[in-house]
Amino acid sequence: MPVHVLGSNPPVVYVGLNVAEVVAARGRGRPLGQGVSALIDTGASRTAIARWAVEQLGVDQAGEDEVLRSDGETELRPTFAIRVAFEPNFADPLWPRKVRFFAVIAIEGEPATPGVDVLIGQDILSQVVLAHDGPARRLLLMY
Repeated sequence: MPVHVLGSNPPVVYVGLNVAEVVAARGRGRPLGQGVSALIDTGASRTAIARWAVEQLGVDQAGEDEVLRSDGETELRPTFAIRVAFEPNFADPLWPRKVRFFAVIAIEGEPATPGVDVLIGQDILSQVVLAHDGPARRLLLMY
């Protein structure tokens, strides 16, 4: 199981995004050429993505899902089939072929933390081993 050390500012990391393979096979959508800021949110059951990132990816809406808000109310939100990769080498034009992507149906949502474009929820975190080394300010992912 490879160990991936994430940045020096956990729980904020950079991620690469791509559309789900079915959409990519149709020749639509493209990976984002630079990273977007993501917050690892162990309390979130679902991954959420900002509208601007969805638009840049060119991905169609996959459906709608009911979301439980922090105030206890529910609301319908659009969903999108995306793939997320942790801190890829964006200088390499072939990065989408060299990373481990996690495919999810993300909900549309604007993260409340300024400068954060994606919330990484349990739908991805349940597929990895996550270790936080507080004194070293490191977040380790194993998958």
